[in-house]
Amino acid sequence: MLHLKRIEHELGPKTANLRAGRHLFFFTELERLSSCPDNLTADELAKAFGAEGLRRYAAPYGSLIQAGLLPEVPTEILEEIC
Repeated sequence: MLHLKRIEHELGPKTANLRAGRHLFFFTELERLSSCPDNLTADELAKAFGAEGLRRYAAPYGSLIQAGLLPEVPTEILEEIC
């Protein structure tokens, strides 16, 4: 999984592997959406996960935002889909 490999690079293999099980759905869904995170838009992320999903997976999502691999979803977009 490309996204998990990038998280592993950012956090180190041990930490990434410990966290991967808890966030497997998040990474699987990212892979389903796109094989390249640079192509994902805030709209696509909001529709795929919704506000609750992005909150639930805040740790891996935040790590990918900080690494510049995913866009941050503005509150306005989340309000539109709810």
